[in-house]
Amino acid sequence: MNKKALVNEILDLYDTIDNLKNKVAQYEKPKQNHEDNNCIEETPKNIVIKELDGKAKQLLFKEVFNDYELSYTNIEVKEYGGEINFLTFEQWVKALDIKTVVRSGYKYLLDNLTFNEIKEYFRVELNNYFNQRVNDKKMEIVRSKKDENN
Repeated sequence: MNKKALVNEILDLYDTIDNLKNKVAQYEKPKQNHEDNNCIEETPKNIVIKELDGKAKQLLFKEVFNDYELSYTNIEVKEYGGEINFLTFEQWVKALDIKTVVRSGYKYLLDNLTFNEIKEYFRVELNNYFNQRVNDKKMEIVRSKKDENN
């Protein structure tokens, strides 16, 4: 390789390095998240922390709440004319009974937190649980109507 080709190769390498540095700088540059009027930097580290927090809440939800008792909290209100109306999520959450839905091993949480604070902490998980139950119930109704028609 002659000197001119070698110099060109070195210059190309420097250009590649500069491009990679710019990409890394853009990736690490925080994005602003304007939730709750607090600007939270959306760095990769914060995104991972949020994701871990969400997964931790899902696991805690399954540990703290008694699924068997949650499943017995009514989700529907039957009305005349064959229509079935479902409670709203807010109505369902208000109907939860602390004595039954929180596992006995976690009742100590209520010494420092109100049940409303616990429900607020697990709001997304409770909402997902509620929506899944409503969807399951709707499918059950559709299947029973289909069976009646056959």
